[in-house]
Amino acid sequence: MDGDSVDKTAFTTPVGLYEFTVMPFGLTNAVATFQRFIESLFEDLLHDFVYVYVDDILVASETWEDHKAHVEEVFTSCTESGTPIEGQEMLFCSTKCSISRVLADVRGNKDRSSKVSPIRNYPEPRNLKELQRFLGLATYNRKFIASFAQIAAPLTRFQQYLMILTMRAASRKAFATIKEKICEEVTLRFPDFRAAESDEKRRFVIMTDASEDGLGGVLCQPR
Repeated sequence: MDGDSVDKTAFTTPVGLYEFTVMPFGLTNAVATFQRFIESLFEDLLHDFVYVYVDDILVASETWEDHKAHVEEVFTSCTESGTPIEGQEMLFCSTKCSISRVLADVRGNKDRSSKVSPIRNYPEPRNLKELQRFLGLATYNRKFIASFAQIAAPLTRFQQYLMILTMRAASRKAFATIKEKICEEVTLRFPDFRAAESDEKRRFVIMTDASEDGLGGVLCQPR
C-alpha cells in the first residue's frame, strides 16, 4: 500500500482499528491497480509473448528454444521487481491451459467444455427472474456467439417491458438456439500484433452492424 493510503483502509475489530499495509483484493480499485502493476511489470514483453489477466500470466512461444528464453525473461522481471511467484501454481510445456474459465490452446481460445452439460440441460425459464438468470449466463458467453443480440431479441424484449414470461414459439426458438450456440466449439484466435505492424494486409479491421434488435462490432485480422 502507498503510505498515504494506508489510513484509508482502516477497519474495526473488537480490539481496535487495524490497517492494511499490503493491498487486499477487497478494495474498490484493487483489481484495476493490480492489473496496471502487472502490465507495467511486463511492459516490453506484452502482446509479444506475454499475456496477463490479473494474476494469470501466460507465456506463449512458437518453439521450445524461444519458450525457454521467454520464461527466463519473465522470471527475471519478477525477480528484479520483487514480485513472488508460487511454484505450485505454474504449468510448464503445455499446449493448452485454462485462464479465467476459458480454455486457451495453440489455435486460440474457446469456451470450456465442462460447461456444456449444464447448459444443454438448462430448463426453460418460467418467470422473469429465471429468464434474467439465463440471459446473464448467455451474455457471459456472447463473444462466442455471432449475432447474439439478434438471436436473443425475443427473450430480451420480455426484460425491457417487464412482462411475465410466456414461452411462445419465437421465445422457445431463441432459448433453444442460444443453448445450442453455447454448446458449440467455437475458437477465437489470438491477435498477431507483430504481423499487424509489419504487414499492411494483416492490419486489424473493425466490422460493425446494427438493426432494430441491437448493434455490435467485431475486431478482425486477415490471416
